[in-house]
Amino acid sequence: MRGHYRLRGAEIKRAFTQELVYSHTTIGDDEMRLVLLTLVLGAVMAVSSAAAGQVAIDAAVRLTPDRIGFDVEGRYTNYTLTVAGPQGYHARAEGRRTPPTLRLSDYGETPDGVYSFNLTAATNQLAPQARRVDQSDNGRAANAGAPRIGASLSGHFRVVDGRIRIFDQEEEPSGQGG
Repeated sequence: MRGHYRLRGAEIKRAFTQELVYSHTTIGDDEMRLVLLTLVLGAVMAVSSAAAGQVAIDAAVRLTPDRIGFDVEGRYTNYTLTVAGPQGYHARAEGRRTPPTLRLSDYGETPDGVYSFNLTAATNQLAPQARRVDQSDNGRAANAGAPRIGASLSGHFRVVDGRIRIFDQEEEPSGQGG
């Protein structure tokens, strides 16, 4: 494994799909349930976020053998990164002005399998229903404390032997592919 990987949305999907194809014989029932549940929840969240006016975060995912981080383009605040994995693994990190970086081992044992991540943040745009009609002079700005439009980015990665792995085309797992 060399350095870290920077993946955008389509590349994450392609890498995850390739990984499932490479390892379809080794994914257990519990992992497959986790993958299916994640995909279903992702679809539900996509529909609900589209209805709520949520947008996608313009970011590149940065993966190293033990960390996940992001290179974000644009202005966002109040970041929350959640990671879920096999055997009840769950991690959460927050950042007020910058996207958090999360080291998986800081949140417990990292069993092998498929992990999902979700990065959320607030944009600078006010939510349409949040604009105040009352312009009384109460000492605060008209948009103070008003809800912002949310943004999110989700994806998956795989952990093998306690380390994050992304398989390149030429770096297929041994015994698989042809």
